[in-house]
Amino acid sequence: MTDEERVNDLLKSLLYGPPQYFQGVNVGPFFSEEGYKAFYELDFCADDIIAITYAKCGTTYIQKLLHLLTNLDDNGNEIPSINSNGQIYPEWLHSELGHVPFTHVTIDQVLYQPCPRVFSTHMNPSLLPPGIKQNGKVVYMLRNPKDAYVSWHFMLSRLLRQKINWVPNENYQGTLLSYFPGPKNTMMYGDYFSFLVEMEKFAHDHLTGRYIVLYYEEFLDDFDTQLTKLADFLDIKLSHKKRAAISHKTSFNTMRDKAAGRQKILYRKGTSGDWKNYVDEVDESGPTPTPEQWSRFDEELDKLKNYEFARPLYKWM
Repeated sequence: MTDEERVNDLLKSLLYGPPQYFQGVNVGPFFSEEGYKAFYELDFCADDIIAITYAKCGTTYIQKLLHLLTNLDDNGNEIPSINSNGQIYPEWLHSELGHVPFTHVTIDQVLYQPCPRVFSTHMNPSLLPPGIKQNGKVVYMLRNPKDAYVSWHFMLSRLLRQKINWVPNENYQGTLLSYFPGPKNTMMYGDYFSFLVEMEKFAHDHLTGRYIVLYYEEFLDDFDTQLTKLADFLDIKLSHKKRAAISHKTSFNTMRDKAAGRQKILYRKGTSGDWKNYVDEVDESGPTPTPEQWSRFDEELDKLKNYEFARPLYKWM
């Protein structure tokens, strides 16, 4: 069986189950207890950077930004790192090479990369290493959940090379029901809305002065301001050449054109508001959600109106 076939077999369990649980959390089919344990027990340093995102909320984008901020010199020249070719999740790694989806890297290579270390994870706060409560800087990126869901739907279809229905039919409950809170949720690390609530509580309780919350849409609206905000948080100075290089290297077209292999699947449109193109239509996957079904996102977000992390999202809904 090829690596691609192995990945596809594992991905199918995201749709059709059974879920893989660890400590009561659906951690998905790529989860490695070996990698997780090593990451969990890691001693974090003050200059470590931990990027936390829910799936399809700008993960690849924020990882690229962090890699470039920490690995470009003042002239905009790039120093290669373990993160040069994209995010690598410690909780998916093993002590030996050859395990999908990251067959080329081991857990030790990621944990003991040169400082400042950059880590990326989708794990919700209940599973995060306790060392993060004492050291390191946390970058949490959010995105309009409607667009995040659309991106997730199409990524699954492209990875599995099959059309996956949006809404329930006789064969599958659809990706929409799988996304919302409740017994039909099959998303790794739980649903989007609970993840946000848990992240806000974790940040307030344990990360005072050591976290920043960013929004994918704000980078689309005003890249320079957001880049400056992130660099200031990380105490990284931006020369004119370094800023220009980051702007070029993180443009959607540049990232998409330089992506290789399966990474190309991660790039589709890179825009905001794309969900509006899939309201009460029929595409190759069948009927898209109705206005009533899309309104469930608004209902769930309305429950979070008292959470500061959620408030900026309303204007993109």
